[in-house]
Amino acid sequence: MQMQVTAGRYHTLLVHGSSVYSCGSSSCGVLGHGQEITQCATFSRISLPSQSVVTHISASHNHTAFVLQSGEVNVFTCGDNSSFCCGHGEVGHTIFRPTRIEALKGVPCKQVYHHVYTWGRGYCGALGHGDETDKISPELVTSLECHLAVQVWCLGFPPFQLC
Repeated sequence: MQMQVTAGRYHTLLVHGSSVYSCGSSSCGVLGHGQEITQCATFSRISLPSQSVVTHISASHNHTAFVLQSGEVNVFTCGDNSSFCCGHGEVGHTIFRPTRIEALKGVPCKQVYHHVYTWGRGYCGALGHGDETDKISPELVTSLECHLAVQVWCLGFPPFQLC
């Protein structure tokens, strides 16, 4: 059975079977185990919807994302949301447990497949929308609509991408 592994600044995530596990420091909620858990020295299972299959995980310095398969887009995030990095439209608080991004709820997978959505701080045009506007929830990068995105990585800086 294959495992998927990714690491942030002080935490590591892995997918094994249909479960996701995390370990490390969770000073800003990146482990996804709740406010009461500040660190895990061994991999601990993260609670996600039981009928979903995790297809992708991503970790950055201060946030974590999970893409779940169920016929529609189900993206869950947790961590520091001070720069809109978690995509929930709220700013200024930490999200300690994986929370679904409502802006993508119910969107058919085929509508998102090979498209790039970004959210977070727009500083220096980092989101690719042609301006420096912050995006509090996922927004399609229209300049890339005629291209097929395969994979996007984001490490360190607050913007977040999904493709």
